[in-house]
Amino acid sequence: MNQIFKDVRWLFFDVGSTLMDETAAHEARGLQVVNAMADLGVSITSDEWAAAYEDAFSWALNRMLEHAVMKLGLTESDADVARSKTSFDRSLEVPYPHALETVSALARHYSAGIIANQDPGMVERLRVLGIDQYFDIVLGSGDIGLSKPNPEIFRRALLLSGCPPKQTAMIGDRTGNDIIPAKTLGMKTIRVRQGFTHSIEPTSQPERPDAEVKAIADLAGLLGG
Repeated sequence: MNQIFKDVRWLFFDVGSTLMDETAAHEARGLQVVNAMADLGVSITSDEWAAAYEDAFSWALNRMLEHAVMKLGLTESDADVARSKTSFDRSLEVPYPHALETVSALARHYSAGIIANQDPGMVERLRVLGIDQYFDIVLGSGDIGLSKPNPEIFRRALLLSGCPPKQTAMIGDRTGNDIIPAKTLGMKTIRVRQGFTHSIEPTSQPERPDAEVKAIADLAGLLGG
């Protein structure tokens, strides 16, 4: 076990790009965006959209779709129209390799929770995956009306856990949404570099996690699960 985490009792996980591979869902929505932008008079390829969308994730904290659309030449109003013509099909999400086994192994040694920006109904989606029993706290933005990087969603998780921040760790993929707010509150942080956010590099000390892993499956070695 990495000694930085020797006193940690609670693990809080992000979901998208951490536990769940959203690649297929993002690609399907990307095709919808390309068509929506064509209707608004802007012709782009799927590759051009993917590049703009991934770039938005490197700096925008929310509304990444809208920011990417505007970068490609449309107005904020047009971007809202583009979003209205698209949907994110969560049925296309799949767990990352060994994600379920890793969560199960870690749950033998730690209490666990979820802090995620997700559509309403996250508990049911976890139940369908068969991993809801491993999470004692589930805070999804669509269900509670708070979203990352608002520190209040992290504070609520800490309050529910009854655990001091220094004995908790936030595990996520994004520097702005996961690492910065958790570190600000005194939580330990672990960045999972997988999915299309893997190439985002920290640009300041607050963005640098206490540890990084290449995949969710690597957490067991880091934390001793």
